[in-house]
Amino acid sequence: MAKYVVYSNLWVGIAVGAFSLFTMSSFSSINIGFILMVIFSTAFTYNYMRFVQIRGYDLRSELSFKAWVAGHRSEVLLFMLVFGALTGLAFIEIFSVELILLMILPGIISATYPLSFKNPFSSFTSLRTAPGLKMFLISATWSYVTVIVPTVLYDTLSLESVLEFLMRTLLILALVIPFDIRDVPYDDALMKTIPQVIGRDQARQLSMLFILLYQVWLLVRLFVFGDPVFYTIALLVGLEIGYWLVRYSHREHSELYFSFWIEGVPIFCGVLLMVGSLVF
Repeated sequence: MAKYVVYSNLWVGIAVGAFSLFTMSSFSSINIGFILMVIFSTAFTYNYMRFVQIRGYDLRSELSFKAWVAGHRSEVLLFMLVFGALTGLAFIEIFSVELILLMILPGIISATYPLSFKNPFSSFTSLRTAPGLKMFLISATWSYVTVIVPTVLYDTLSLESVLEFLMRTLLILALVIPFDIRDVPYDDALMKTIPQVIGRDQARQLSMLFILLYQVWLLVRLFVFGDPVFYTIALLVGLEIGYWLVRYSHREHSELYFSFWIEGVPIFCGVLLMVGSLVF
């Protein structure tokens, strides 16, 4: 069951939706329609990327999710269609011209990210393989969709929002780095991922540092910007779980260790946040 939730990309969709919940918890109200749109559109986007790249996947791949995708093309197509339809329904529910304008940039990035093209004069052949770009693009896009977009739509953009966008980008980067550590043996050396450039152990330490920095930022928000205590405690505890998951992450761990446990860190934080809001 867990494997299907992960391989359908619903899990990563819920994770990005949880990041939206982090942002909207400080608003006067939480727009469930927006969170659902983020969940479904993320799941759709990841299935679209898998479907576009499916010819490059091998049933014999050492990465189990690639082998699964290569052997279940019809399921990937079904997931893409279902989540695409759900995205459309959620989008209609919260439709506004402002929403369309705000989503143009992440839409273009998502549509072009898995595409490849030949360029005889450059090593740049796609956004996904651009040297040093992959992780930063993912982190900044997730942060933009879960911080800037809901803030502009349902609240007021402020200095705190801009700082949250920057710190959220670092946090997401912290959760993406372990995947690149795992993928070092399979990634093209020209991609120049962080583990390729500074080494696996140093990359893991950098990931842990980014999590610690976000925890410090949570304390700044508590004492300077007046965040609720339950909000701070919930995220601190959830991120502490993430810190230890990253610390003990190794390439030898199963695919689900990365795709379920580490990718699920924002979900665990979101659950703690909802429980805290009910208790306090």
